Amino acid sequence: MKQTQRISFLCLCSLLLTLLPVNLVQAQTAVQECANSVIVQPGDTLSTIAGEYLDNQIAYARIVAATNAKAGTDATYASIDNPNVLEVGWRLCIPATNETVATTPVSSPSAALPSAASSNSTAANSTAASSNAATNAAITTTESITPTASPEPLVQLAPGELHPLTIARMRQESYPGSDIVIEQVLEPGVNYERYIASYLSEGNKIYAML
Repeated sequence: MKQTQRISFLCLCSLLLTLLPVNLVQAQTAVQECANSVIVQPGDTLSTIAGEYLDNQIAYARIVAATNAKAGTDATYASIDNPNVLEVGWRLCIPATNETVATTPVSSPSAALPSAASSNSTAANSTAASSNAATNAAITTTESITPTASPEPLVQLAPGELHPLTIARMRQESYPGSDIVIEQVLEPGVNYERYIASYLSEGNKIYAML
């Protein structure tokens, strides 16, 4: 009787030992199976990746668990110790979307969602783009407020009215048939002299100050 019980016990142990590796392999395959692989880009967060691939931003814990499980057998996947620390270039394992997602209410989105991956190049590009935009805006503003020189309005003369003469105009004019006559020498300035001159034009005597 004891021998029969011993044989039955040994058979049961053998059966359990036979089925145990199969169950372990199946469980390991289920955990490590990735529906997709994602390379972290500048500005990515686990929450945004979870929202894009799992349609639920607070399901990023599943990505952490799947990635760490995959990293145990594949060194190309990242090992995530802190969900708030995410580096550009990390390879993440995205689990299948048909798994049940346990949602936990959070007090504020900023406290629940992990921070963005650090990238110096992204910050530099953003700064350069802002600087270029400000420069272009300044140039546009300067061009828009620059006044344009308007032509000098023509003097409308009434019949018989003489044209108002200026020194600059007299110096530019030619006077055929008449010489300029200095009528009076005025008191000179520091670096200039002044005169009252006259000339004949169409029978009229014109006076001007030079």
